[in-house]
Amino acid sequence: MKTASILLALALLPVWATANGGTSAAPKKDRPWIIAPMITSSPAFGNGGGAVGMYFFKPDKGDTSSPASSITGMGLYSDTDSYFAGLFARTFWREDSWRINAGTVGVEINNEFDITGFADEVRFTTTTAALFTRIDRRLFGNFFFGAKGIVVDRQYSDANAAADSYFLLADVEDSTTGQLGIIGSYDSRDHVRYPSSGNQTELGWMAAPEALGASTSYHITEGFSDQFIPLFDNHVLALRLYGRFTPSGTPYS
Repeated sequence: MKTASILLALALLPVWATANGGTSAAPKKDRPWIIAPMITSSPAFGNGGGAVGMYFFKPDKGDTSSPASSITGMGLYSDTDSYFAGLFARTFWREDSWRINAGTVGVEINNEFDITGFADEVRFTTTTAALFTRIDRRLFGNFFFGAKGIVVDRQYSDANAAADSYFLLADVEDSTTGQLGIIGSYDSRDHVRYPSSGNQTELGWMAAPEALGASTSYHITEGFSDQFIPLFDNHVLALRLYGRFTPSGTPYS
């Protein structure tokens, strides 16, 4: 999922950059959609491209305070026959008192590794499917409290004998796991997609119990604080403080 997260971030960056400034409930342009091409290059995914599209809308026509909600679809394909596809919804309700996000992704990556101790190249395919959702409720002012959940299914298939031996050595197995968590946040940004001032701070706790498929129960505490400082016309200084804590013995996540 790390590759999927990176690709998603790269895809949305140019789209957010073209969104309108301010806090209006809809983009300034009459056109409520954006389509942009994408190019990607990474050692795991390969070299390729695709497209991302966003559609902006208002769930409640009488809502004058909420930012524009959006639905985003994206797809990528590479020269390693790997692909990434995703569909995401980011919605704002009841004068921005509720924020509800959800999405699904499908990723298939054909891996080719030269690993010490193996005479042949290790070739295998990793297929990932995920569903996630997050709901935030405004408590007062700019303070929110919410919950989130994610389900991830990973499957591995060997493409040669070396990969089969690697799976046995590294204890690689198919898995379906779930995580549940809570988040407290503060958001004073002047725009949720393209801020020029304000602060966004979040602190969250996520649990991955054995009952939801984890090989060993663990939890993650994670937080960040982003500060946006306007310098002069069309120039903003963005600062980030980030921290993540996991107990000893936590599986890689």
